[in-house]
Amino acid sequence: IAIGTFASSLTESQVVSAVISFVFIFVGYMMSSLTSIGSWSETVVAKILSCYDLYGPLQNFMSGTLPLGDILYYLSVIFLALFFAYEVMQKRRWSVSKKMISTSVFSVGTIVLCVAVVIAGNFGVSKIPKKYTEFDVTSKKIYSITNDTKKYLKSLKEDITIYVYVDKKSKDENVDK
Repeated sequence: IAIGTFASSLTESQVVSAVISFVFIFVGYMMSSLTSIGSWSETVVAKILSCYDLYGPLQNFMSGTLPLGDILYYLSVIFLALFFAYEVMQKRRWSVSKKMISTSVFSVGTIVLCVAVVIAGNFGVSKIPKKYTEFDVTSKKIYSITNDTKKYLKSLKEDITIYVYVDKKSKDENVDK
């Protein structure tokens, strides 16, 4: 909704606004695929563009975990989209006048400050250990080690082997992980 509000602030036409909203949201959900295409996936540009990945954090929610970093990411996207919409509306409100230069400088400074605060906040949360920021919200606690699991593991007398069946491509991609 926030991205749609920002797109709506860019134009007076509802149809154009709907198309811009769709494009913004579609690109956000496809960003992880777009940045991993070809040889430029390891470039700085691809890493910067991957910051607008709307689907990656959603996957964690759908799997049953509730990472604090992903919640902060979505709140940041909402805040920035609404803030940009506000700034666009303010820009329209002020007509050309003698105060335009000082208003524009203040506006650009505010935008840079808000973006810097959002980036710093997301970076700071990403440095907190995951045991403090990820919560297992599944009904069976399948992503948590419960007391029963710890008791069972202590009672094991010999090593166990875990077999994982994956296709070759997935196996090769996840070797370093």
